[in-house]
Amino acid sequence: VEEQLWSSQLWGRHRFDGLGGLTLDWLAMQARGTFDRPDAKVYTWAANEQLASAELRGGSSNNRFEWEEMEERSTGYRADLTMPILESGPVTASLKAGLYLLEREREGYEYSWYYAWGQQTTGELTREELESRQPGGLFTEENLCAGIGFGGCVALQIFGVDPTRDVGWWGDSYLVDQATDSYYLMADLDFWETVRASFGVRRETFSLAAEMYEYTPEPLTELLDEQYDLYSAALTYRFNDRWQLRLGYGNTVSWPETFEIVPRTFTNYDTLEQYRGNLHLRPAEIKNYDVRLEWYPREDQSITLAYYTKDLTNAIENTFLGEGEEYRYYTFENVSSASVDGWELDLRQVFSFGANHELFVQFSYTDINSEVNLPVDTLEYDPNRPLQGQPDYLINLQIGYDHFASGQQFTAVYSRQGEELAIVTAAEGFLAIRNNVYEQPYEDLKLIYQKRFGQNWTLLLSMDNVLGAKRYLKYEGWDLPYLRYEPGRSAKLKISYAF
Repeated sequence: VEEQLWSSQLWGRHRFDGLGGLTLDWLAMQARGTFDRPDAKVYTWAANEQLASAELRGGSSNNRFEWEEMEERSTGYRADLTMPILESGPVTASLKAGLYLLEREREGYEYSWYYAWGQQTTGELTREELESRQPGGLFTEENLCAGIGFGGCVALQIFGVDPTRDVGWWGDSYLVDQATDSYYLMADLDFWETVRASFGVRRETFSLAAEMYEYTPEPLTELLDEQYDLYSAALTYRFNDRWQLRLGYGNTVSWPETFEIVPRTFTNYDTLEQYRGNLHLRPAEIKNYDVRLEWYPREDQSITLAYYTKDLTNAIENTFLGEGEEYRYYTFENVSSASVDGWELDLRQVFSFGANHELFVQFSYTDINSEVNLPVDTLEYDPNRPLQGQPDYLINLQIGYDHFASGQQFTAVYSRQGEELAIVTAAEGFLAIRNNVYEQPYEDLKLIYQKRFGQNWTLLLSMDNVLGAKRYLKYEGWDLPYLRYEPGRSAKLKISYAF
């Protein structure tokens, strides 16, 4: 898989003394991202009747070859205005207003085919070819033939759409237009440099339209167009220069991702899972509450202890949709309400060695408890289950070194994630007898190197999953594996120019 992102940003800051010290911060950006997955292959071997060996299987659910490409173009604008109202005396105050506009256009296609042949054939296909661990040897010119492939030969079959049915949600190509408009107004007040209060409102509008087609695209169908008014408030009390207490409340909304709502089937080749979007998915509404106690023993030290809680309406979860020989099929569903709460500890220490060397260490631990509020007559396997996608805990340790003279920075980020509900079983039907699936704890190590060249250029190299950790998923209540896989290591290169 190859992913590329090209982005450009232009930003500035202006102060207008003739307008009472009004300041304007603005940013304009354009980005182009591409995704390319050429020639992905999946093969399936199944034991023969005597269980003495495994035979390569033919058919659409047993072997698959795919080429997939996607391109996305984004344009965004941001502006923030700050107007000081009171700048002297025991009370200071300011008003802030701003906007954020983002438009995204995505275009992609997937081309796929499979090979079909008869099982246990006695024709030209030999048992040695069918049991070979090198499938390429089966797809030779001598073995290929026309037709449906049920004789002693191999026939190539293509997933296609009859031209008369190239309407609605059919086809391997797709188009998506997405727009986010956000406007906010906020007031910030400070009393005697002891109490700080801020409150505001943000209006957020989100729209998404899409089309799937095989030959000729039709006008895009609107899937989502909604607007929310979101409120927030925060209060900070400073006991002294080293201690302060923060209280916060805020409304947020989590919009569905494109792949969650567009009814397109796509394959995760790491896990052999297939997902299909849900046309009826709703955005998740979240009420956030938190309290934080912060201690700064020195300028280069900080310790934070926090408690948080969230109330969610229409939380989005990953659920079973169906099951086949090769793939597990999933979709995305809303759960009417859920809650998340927990506590967090954050420690940070900076060590300076002269003017050019600095070492920083940051550690955080987050404890997470979640619960889904299901109806009394639910048919789910576990009526008291947690919210899907919420691990029991998160551990992060970050160690970094800066050499200011040469403009170099090296960072190592270690993380560990606790057990997490990965897949929710079906609430009804034959799949309702299946247990929920939990992902077991796993570790990750990420290495990042950054180098500045002059005042404008920056080079960044990073590698994920340096430890090569494997991932394990198990059925709840049974010590039976659902899935084991190795995500592998990935590397990224980023070059940026600022002026």
